[in-house]
Amino acid sequence: MLLFPAYTSMAQMKKMCSDSSISFSVYHNVGVSVQEFDDLNNRVNSYQQYKTLPEVIGTLGMGSVVQKGHFVGVNGFTVAYAMNGNKEKKSSTLAFLGLSADVGYNIFDQHSRAELYPTAGLGLEGYRARFNKDLSDVSFNDVLNSNTEQNNTRSVTFYNCYVTYRFGLNLAFKSRDASGAIGLQAGYTGGFKDRPWKINYNQLLKDSPSDNLSRFYANLFMTKNLNWGHKRMM
Repeated sequence: MLLFPAYTSMAQMKKMCSDSSISFSVYHNVGVSVQEFDDLNNRVNSYQQYKTLPEVIGTLGMGSVVQKGHFVGVNGFTVAYAMNGNKEKKSSTLAFLGLSADVGYNIFDQHSRAELYPTAGLGLEGYRARFNKDLSDVSFNDVLNSNTEQNNTRSVTFYNCYVTYRFGLNLAFKSRDASGAIGLQAGYTGGFKDRPWKINYNQLLKDSPSDNLSRFYANLFMTKNLNWGHKRMM
């Protein structure tokens, strides 16, 4: 799955690698996102044994970039994780996996060392929200001897999935030999509608809270140019 975003550009190279106006690169990024799931947090906040979800989450991503003239295509895969509270006691964690496909327009010429391109696109993101209770007062022997105590120690986990729309702005500066670049990304990802939180991956509970996705992100990214030129594909 981590290599999937690069396959799109690699599959096209057999047809387009002879076109010098097209460039291919892969990227890695690290960043943060800000996301509030208000309905779920408000419901959880009513129960003292649970900690509300974190609002800031760290992200790692990778993908591919295809440029032809001023036009840019970006495919990406993102993983993210954050924790709120004490991991040995009461805490909550939020994680997601995301796939995205964006198109953009580079304001500068393709041969310029600077790149500035706004993007828009679509994506798919799956979320996992986990709530861990404080077990420091629970007896070890009671857990061994009682199925009820074992069930009481388990985390509560909910899931959600969104089809998304995306807007971003990318600023990068190429190395002197144009073999790579480093830059910043910032943008917004939103869901098309509110979706209820589910348990056991896809089971809906009565009166489940519903949230929409509204996520702002900022990343530091690095690209590596795949300069195969007219060489035969291996």
